[in-house]
Amino acid sequence: MLNITLKLEGLDELIAKWDRRPDLLIQALDFVVKKNAEEIREKAKHRAPFLTGALRDSIDKEPLAKMLYAIFSDNIPYARLRNYVNNLHPETVGYLTKTLFEQREQFVRDIEEAVRELKKI
Repeated sequence: MLNITLKLEGLDELIAKWDRRPDLLIQALDFVVKKNAEEIREKAKHRAPFLTGALRDSIDKEPLAKMLYAIFSDNIPYARLRNYVNNLHPETVGYLTKTLFEQREQFVRDIEEAVRELKKI
């Protein structure tokens, strides 16, 4: 099973410093994590190798906890292998991991924006 998770760390410190409306902060950051997980899932689907479409169709996301989502493909036995090796279509290698790393900067910007907006409240 290929499984990549997104986890937001340092939230306890942020809440301790920002004593107003912690529930709203948690909701906003959970939304940011969910939005970015969805973007990773969609981009990985477009990058995945395509022969029958089974691999692309199997890429999904699931909430594991507040601010923690998994992007995975668990019903295709070759999903992990195709992420790391594909001699026939080498341009598709890293279809999931490359997408995850490319999304990091946007993820950080989205978190910063959410915190900036919440400070206005």
